[in-house]
Amino acid sequence: LNDDTWLLWQGLIRIGGTHWTLYGEWLVPHTLKTYRSDAWRRFWIVDVYDNLQNRYLPFDDYAAELNRIGFDVVEPLCIITNPSEAQLRKEVDANTYLIIDGGGAGEGIVIKNYDWTNKYGRQPWAKIVRNEFKEENKRAFGITEKTGEFQVEAAIAEQWVTQVVVEKALHKIEQDVLNNHDFGIEDQSLPNQIARRKAVLEGARPQIIPRLLQTVFYDLIREDLWDGLKRYQFPVVDFKRLRSHSILRTKQFAPDLF
Repeated sequence: LNDDTWLLWQGLIRIGGTHWTLYGEWLVPHTLKTYRSDAWRRFWIVDVYDNLQNRYLPFDDYAAELNRIGFDVVEPLCIITNPSEAQLRKEVDANTYLIIDGGGAGEGIVIKNYDWTNKYGRQPWAKIVRNEFKEENKRAFGITEKTGEFQVEAAIAEQWVTQVVVEKALHKIEQDVLNNHDFGIEDQSLPNQIARRKAVLEGARPQIIPRLLQTVFYDLIREDLWDGLKRYQFPVVDFKRLRSHSILRTKQFAPDLF
């Protein structure tokens, strides 16, 4: 395990008649060092995707069952109907979930609405991260502070190439690979098939990587560029530079693949 980062993980599990994909993070010492000692070295579920309903499940739909099995599940901080930006900023500063007493606030908050999808059928989440954590994270990962002119290509990639976008594209690509090997959803949760599933995906890595990079960039151009152009008042865009930033962001959100 890398002691300088969170390790992202996804895996399909069959519980009763369900076909769930679990998304979670293995909490190891990284930029933020103020988590409680009993929180480290544990796998925390952050999302559950129902492959039969083709949607992410609300917390109450899966928490009790996963807790019964023994999974650690990240709990919601609160539920707010039609929150204002000021309310959300207040929650960022008040977030002490799993933080030691007197350790300050956490990294930030993730905002979810399980009852809404965009025009592309996606369920995007929003995230607000404290500026202090952004600065610490950049130093920890050796990324220099931005200097010089504003780069619209970097801004567009940062806004629309997100963890949810990358994970969804990767999940679809991996499922296509497994389907091409006659590896159905019902097979993937069987104990004797887990190693085979891993071997199939590992063997297909040379095909998965370029396809993921191309898919994320293609979707960025097709679905989000118009919004980016409007937001930044129709600037001149260097598409080679935009592609480079898209690749950088994709690698950031799929560290196990790269």
